[in-house]
Amino acid sequence: MYAVTTISAPTGGWNSTYPVTNLAQNEAITLDNLIPDTGFVSNRLGYQTYCDLSADINTIASLFEFRAAAMNKFVAAGEGKFYDITDAQAPVEIGTGFTNDYWNGTVFLDQAGAGGLILVNGEDAPQYWTGLGDVQALGVTGPATVSNLIDCVNFKNHVWFVEKNSQNPWYSPFDSIVGAALTKFYLSGLGSFGGNLQTIKTFTADGGSGRQEFIAFYMTSGEIIIYQGADPSDAADFILVGVYRSGRPIPTARGVCKFGADLVAITDSGYLPLSSLLSYSFGKSNDQLGEKIRGAALAAVNANFVGTNWQIILVQNYGLLLINVPTTTGGIINQHVLNVNTMAWSSFSGMPANVWCMFGNNLYFGDNTGVIWQYSGNLDGADQEGSGGAPITCTYTSPYLFNQPSGLLQSTAFRPRVLLGGNTTIFISSSADFQPYSPPYQINLSSTGIQWAAAAVVTPGPAGPPFVANDFGINDPSYIPVSLDPIPWGRAAQAPYTPGPANLLYPLGDQRNLVYYGPDDPGAVPMGEIGWAQSSSNSLSFLNLSKVFYSLSIKLQFVVYDSINFYETDFLIKKAVRI
Repeated sequence: MYAVTTISAPTGGWNSTYPVTNLAQNEAITLDNLIPDTGFVSNRLGYQTYCDLSADINTIASLFEFRAAAMNKFVAAGEGKFYDITDAQAPVEIGTGFTNDYWNGTVFLDQAGAGGLILVNGEDAPQYWTGLGDVQALGVTGPATVSNLIDCVNFKNHVWFVEKNSQNPWYSPFDSIVGAALTKFYLSGLGSFGGNLQTIKTFTADGGSGRQEFIAFYMTSGEIIIYQGADPSDAADFILVGVYRSGRPIPTARGVCKFGADLVAITDSGYLPLSSLLSYSFGKSNDQLGEKIRGAALAAVNANFVGTNWQIILVQNYGLLLINVPTTTGGIINQHVLNVNTMAWSSFSGMPANVWCMFGNNLYFGDNTGVIWQYSGNLDGADQEGSGGAPITCTYTSPYLFNQPSGLLQSTAFRPRVLLGGNTTIFISSSADFQPYSPPYQINLSSTGIQWAAAAVVTPGPAGPPFVANDFGINDPSYIPVSLDPIPWGRAAQAPYTPGPANLLYPLGDQRNLVYYGPDDPGAVPMGEIGWAQSSSNSLSFLNLSKVFYSLSIKLQFVVYDSINFYETDFLIKKAVRI
């Protein structure tokens, strides 16, 4: 006698750290282009053209949003040039003749309104942009070679700078930056492990006497030196909080970002929140943030520690922490992605991003063809109107399920419950007891729109879509909506069978309330319910596993042209005896 066992969708996210035999049922061995959410998993968005600069340049290496009072500007840099791309249809060149395109920046305006977007790259003279005209030389003095400044941050009306190959930062006078004389701040001698200053970030936390602002100096050795105070020239005001030991940060200023009241860094020890190093007086710790991604993080960082295009960015509007992960294979770039609301990880692939940036309420990236893309729509590589483009392939590999001392099991069929927003192709394969995954079974699902039917007994058909609904208006009070599973159960096929491709029609709507009538059901369909019955010659709408196993893993690939929500998977399971 078979029983239905339901396994949740991987709302616990991708776990690359634990052994596959120790994963929770709601976790995943792989979870690509899917976002684990509360109660379901959904696909990522696609990307469509925002601004095309390919006529002038190829590589987009830097993107910035410049907000000041009522001004909101979007800036791109590549191949020695700056562009104002606020108007995507009419980009304007605002600077040229630069050596290095990997700029870092901060916004600083003094009380008189002087300053703007401050930009440094470690090779060219520091620049600034007011939002009008071209970028201009910042004109600061202090370092012997001002072009060695590689990072900057605004902290309490001072701009702090990182000097390349130095342990000591520089800071501007209070409320002054254009043409200012910078002052060196000596950090050398505070750390125990040497190294140079890599980046400077600020954060706000509870230091025991209310909310306070802090400045953190990240050293290449992995040490983090934290100060608090307003005036770095006053030792009684600018006070050392502590020196903390962490993993070595990747060698770019883009490897650390704010995460609420915390900072998160890409290091050779994984993705590490600063709060995991500090005393509890600084507030809640995010120590578990990187635990389940540590395996993939360590592999990626150790394989390409000095790779360009590393970046970590908080995408607050989408509730995501996104880490751009360059690889050593053909320049491919993937992303590791955290849903900050559920603290569950997944990965993104297929988006060739050199650099990411928020502008307004939207997320953008630049590529190696001179195009800036908006994270939007349902297709990859669509044009500005959202047409064209390619479907997104989403992959879920379940942990090895049923890996309990319950003995040998058999499953003859299973059903993923997925709410589909458009045409979708699903590839399904399985692995029993850690064997190679079977060749994929292909199901092609095509939409006929929302279907409605009368609240009467419906007799399931033996072939095609077994239920054909009448097309009634949504507001017709005489009829109620009927929903169907896009991959319904059916009577078990006679083995052997030939895997797909199968072609099915499916209606759109809530698919989760369909009653199942399995192989042992005598065929009675209660009044008002819908049952699916499939003959062995028409096994197109479900997968017959015919597996005997101690543990079982399922791999699903969704090729989607629209949205999907994946809720759970039902298995037909019974105990088995090996003969």
